[in-house]
Amino acid sequence: MTPELTETDIYGCIDCHKLSFIYMVHNLVWLEAIPNYFSLKKERKKKGLYTSLCLDCLSSRIGRLLTINDFQNVPANDHIRFGFRMGFKLGFGLES
Repeated sequence: MTPELTETDIYGCIDCHKLSFIYMVHNLVWLEAIPNYFSLKKERKKKGLYTSLCLDCLSSRIGRLLTINDFQNVPANDHIRFGFRMGFKLGFGLES
């Protein structure tokens, strides 16, 4: 008997298994974090699983903090872009 998959199993970060919000980074950033992304995605899709990373694990995998330039300019990233702008305005010195 196969156990039921939970939402965390399906959508969670492949490293820490926490649920994360949707975001989109540029392909080069994604492939830097998961060099075998396409084969991993295909393998996980067969099992009904998504291939995602939370922002902390993505940052950890690429060995640096994410910058606004890592994210695609798409509506899914509006909340991230807003956060970077607010941080910059408040003087946190976030890269733009």
